[in-house]
Amino acid sequence: MSKRIHLALLLLIAACTLKGQGHIGFSNSDGFPVIVLPSQTYNLSGWVVNNGSLPISGSLDIKMQVGGGPELPIENNFPIPGVLLPGDSVFWAKQGHNFPSGQFAPGNNDVLIWPTRTISGSGTVSDSIHVDMYFADEAAFALRSEGLESWAMKGIALEDHGEQYFEFENIGEKSSCKDIGLYIQINDFAPERIAVSRNSLEPSEDDEFHIEDFALIEYVKKHFQIIPKDFSADVKFFVEEEDGLACAQAQFFKGYSKAITPLALPVLVPAIGPNPSSGAIELRFDGNATDIQLLDLQGRTIMVFPAATRNLDLGNLPAGNYLLRISTREQAWLLKLARQ
Repeated sequence: MSKRIHLALLLLIAACTLKGQGHIGFSNSDGFPVIVLPSQTYNLSGWVVNNGSLPISGSLDIKMQVGGGPELPIENNFPIPGVLLPGDSVFWAKQGHNFPSGQFAPGNNDVLIWPTRTISGSGTVSDSIHVDMYFADEAAFALRSEGLESWAMKGIALEDHGEQYFEFENIGEKSSCKDIGLYIQINDFAPERIAVSRNSLEPSEDDEFHIEDFALIEYVKKHFQIIPKDFSADVKFFVEEEDGLACAQAQFFKGYSKAITPLALPVLVPAIGPNPSSGAIELRFDGNATDIQLLDLQGRTIMVFPAATRNLDLGNLPAGNYLLRISTREQAWLLKLARQ
C-alpha cells in the first residue's frame, strides 16, 4: 500500500471518529448545594450545553466524583426533549436527591459534576463543573449577610467606626461547643479573631457577635504601613469553633468576601505630583484649606490659588525651585517643588 493511500485511510478513519462523537457540558453550578447534610434531600438543577458541532438527541446521564474517588450516578437516562443543536442548552432538574454520607468526608469536598452519554457506540466528550461542597455531620456555621450587604454595594470608609452586629446560625446536625470565634481576614493575610461567643448552639439556632466599636482601619493598618487614597482590599468575615475542642471536627465557615473599593481614606497631609513638573501639578489634600500660595525660595508670594484648588497650572512660570504653602486654620505646610 502506498504512503498516499495509507494517509488517506487514516484521515477517513479520523473523520468518521470525530463525526461519531459529541461534546456536552454544564454551564453553571448554581443548582447544587454548598452545604450537604446527611438527613436532608436536595433539589438539583443545571443547564446542559451542546458544546460540539453535532446535534444531540436521546438521553443522558448525570454523574459526580468526590475528591478523586469513583464515579457516582446522580441520574440516569434524563431525556433530551427533541434535538439539542450545537450551542443550545436544555434545563435539567432532579427533585429530592439524597447524598449518602459515605460519598463525602466531613468538611470540605472537591466535587466534579458532568453529563455524559453514548452516541452511536462512541464515547461523548464531557465538560465537568467544579463545586465545593461542605459535608456537615456535626456543628457547622453560616454567617448571615445582614449588615454586610452595603459593604459590597458601596464600600465602607476606613475611618468609620461604631457598633457592628454579625449574625450567624448553626446549620449543622449537632450542638456546637461554647467557644465560637468571629474572624476577619484582609486579602491573603492570616485571619484574626475579633470576637468570641460563649454560647452553645443547637441545630438551627442562631446567635450574634456584638462589637461596640468596630473600626476596619485598625486591622488594615496591621498589614499596610502606607495606605494610599485609592487603597482597596478584600475583606472576609467567617465563624468557626475554636481549635482543640472535641466537638470541632466539622468546622464550616461561609465567608462573605466583600471588596471595599475604593476605601475613602482621607488625605490629611498634603502631597503634590508630579514633582518635578512641566507645568501641571495635582494637590492631593482632603483637609479644609484656607489658603494656597506659591512662593519663591526667599518666601515671596508669586501666585495665590483659591482654597478649593487641587489642580495647579504653573505653565507660565520659568524653570526653577519653588515652595507651595497650604494653610488650614490649625496649621500650614511648605512643600518644595521643581518647575522643569
